[in-house]
Amino acid sequence: MTTFKLLLICTFSICLSAFHPLLQDNCSKIDVELDIKPATPESDGSIKVNLIRGDKSSVKYIFCTEKEGEVLNEGDFKSSELLGLKRGKYLCIVSTKDCTKKIEFTIE
Repeated sequence: MTTFKLLLICTFSICLSAFHPLLQDNCSKIDVELDIKPATPESDGSIKVNLIRGDKSSVKYIFCTEKEGEVLNEGDFKSSELLGLKRGKYLCIVSTKDCTKKIEFTIE
């Protein structure tokens, strides 16, 4: 899947149904664990996505805001970690050559 298509998915993910074939919440070929650090008054939050099952050679991570669909890691889709997150709701789209999975998370 091209980077442009992944950016479009992130931008329009709010409008797409969870059952849309491009965004599968139940994609069995991808499994992840999330390591979420909450925001505090002294520091912003962060997330690390650990790929448990899936093709690590083709994986891309796109982090975006849930409400606006703004891509937060444009140009660095290989990194599974994102720092500097304010409190709020976010999406991470994990894509491999096999399928794409949408993951919703909240920074408290």
